[in-house]
Amino acid sequence: MYECYILFVLLIFLISKFATMDCNFTLFIYDLLTPQKDAYYKNSVVWIIGNSGGISEQIACHLAKYKARKLILSAGHVKSLTFIKQKCLEINKNWNEFSILLLPFDLTITSTHGTIVRTAMQWANNKIHVVIYNAGLCQRAVWHDIEPEADIECFKVNALGQTNIARHIVRHLERSASIGTKNISLPIRFIVVSRVPPPFSASYSAAKVALTSYFRSLQGEFSKCGGIKVVICGLNLLHPLENSTTAFTGDSPNRLYGEEMQKISWHLTAERCSELILLAGSKAVSECWIERQQAIFYLTACYPPLARWIIREQLMNR
Repeated sequence: MYECYILFVLLIFLISKFATMDCNFTLFIYDLLTPQKDAYYKNSVVWIIGNSGGISEQIACHLAKYKARKLILSAGHVKSLTFIKQKCLEINKNWNEFSILLLPFDLTITSTHGTIVRTAMQWANNKIHVVIYNAGLCQRAVWHDIEPEADIECFKVNALGQTNIARHIVRHLERSASIGTKNISLPIRFIVVSRVPPPFSASYSAAKVALTSYFRSLQGEFSKCGGIKVVICGLNLLHPLENSTTAFTGDSPNRLYGEEMQKISWHLTAERCSELILLAGSKAVSECWIERQQAIFYLTACYPPLARWIIREQLMNR
């Protein structure tokens, strides 16, 4: 009798937790049982690729609080990098101007990527422990209005450029190890911030799915190598992107979306997203979901028709 009562209470507890979770169950347990979330990042060198603000800015600020040893910030615009650097220096008083390297570059110009990786590695004495990918070209357009040029532009930034950087990093580690790929001695973690595809962003969504697939392949090929870990963080885009007003459309030169999508109450803050992304990286969670509406993720995996209907209804109402 008591066993049934205990099981019933436990079931109610789990259901209530599931309803309020803002990440998948594995990450939720780590979040619950990890009092010192900064332990892994202390004295680590972290490279963040894609620093236009929002989640990337909060990730950098968290790493400043976590007392990371060094930070490399990369994006296409120097102005945003300078702002984030100053903010981090204000948070971590032990850092100085030489603790953060600003390394701006264009993801679409792949011929420069080898030089960029060598510069980063030399500055960090060949010891970069974590690389975080959060770069992305936001895109908004009706599916049948998208021109091939928009697809190509999105793929260059959101998939191909970031993948090429990772390849150069792995090659560099392979050469440094000098005894083959399966014995890379320096532990490195690639944290990939991905997305669940929303409507009206076909090119963006397809590129992010491609990026995820590239890194899943890397996971499989290096599954027996302790030196390389890949962490894929999926974020649901039922909520609007913070930069939806300046989203790329691709249907005419330099035309932007120009409309701000309606915000909804369960939209996670950039600060919370960044905290969970770093936690997933520290625990080497191979793949996780970050979103309050966990049912959408499970339905996407187990019953896609219903998940698509919910996503469509949510977005059409906005």
